[in-house]
Amino acid sequence: MRFLPIVFSLLFLTACRSGGLPPAGKAGAAPGTPNGRIAFVSNRSGDYEVYTVHADGSGLTNLTNHPALDFSVSGSPDGRELAFYSDRDGNREIYLMPAAGGPPQRLTDHPAADVLPSFSPDGQLIAFVSERGGKGRDLYRMNHDGSGVAALTDNADYEESPSWSPDGRYILFTLQLREATDTTHAANGEIFRMEADGSKVQ
Repeated sequence: MRFLPIVFSLLFLTACRSGGLPPAGKAGAAPGTPNGRIAFVSNRSGDYEVYTVHADGSGLTNLTNHPALDFSVSGSPDGRELAFYSDRDGNREIYLMPAAGGPPQRLTDHPAADVLPSFSPDGQLIAFVSERGGKGRDLYRMNHDGSGVAALTDNADYEESPSWSPDGRYILFTLQLREATDTTHAANGEIFRMEADGSKVQ
């Protein structure tokens, strides 16, 4: 398994002061309903599933309930949807589902693994990690509906864990060289930043 799973991916859910919707990166119920829920991944049932729970630990709900791997959950800014990756169709792809539960919709469809989705602050874009370029583990982004897939990096290194800045201008990520020969980059996993279009990596 080349993509090493993160044991838990937590989204702490609170209500916005205006309109009662959860803030960016949070999952929620109906609009205007503060619910204080946490979305996370657990293998408590024997395989990795997406769950939500109230902040006090009550109301545990298994949202995916599928024998395949379901992993790395990311909440939409309006709190209505969750993105995650799964191998339920035979390959690791990114899926979108209602935060309150419901059938997942597959957003990517590629022979290479697509994993680790991350919503932009405005909810219009999703950054993710893929090996579809055939060189290493690169960062991509796509529209909320899975269209407009574009490569942000293209090299033989390992970029992972994309995370957007609150203003949507930057994407932060970790990078590890496949071979530690380039002194301008990190030999070990380090944190990098780039513009949302993939430019100005530092």
